[in-house]
Amino acid sequence: MTKQLLLFLTIIVISTIAEKRLPDPNKVEDELMAAGMNDKYISKFIDFQIRHYMDMDKAEEEEKKIGKKGLQDAILKRDAEKMKKMQLTWPEREKDILAEYLKKALN
Repeated sequence: MTKQLLLFLTIIVISTIAEKRLPDPNKVEDELMAAGMNDKYISKFIDFQIRHYMDMDKAEEEEKKIGKKGLQDAILKRDAEKMKKMQLTWPEREKDILAEYLKKALN
């Protein structure tokens, strides 16, 4: 996967997640396994998404509590960078499977 495609994937995932969440982690796991993705990378991706959702929920609550915006944006930027770094270590095949899955799941 080229750097451009990886960056595109990261931006799509993080920005889309802000508005739309992936299905239940068990469903995501089943679909990625069916596509042939390695369990190790599925677990990493699902764990990342769960932490991201928890952080976004906390940030949303905090923004409401203090009346200040920007916490969610900061988390989106931070997590986009984390996802990019995480996927740089993945084999091309795993990145391609995840990219295809995300295109379908988030559209």
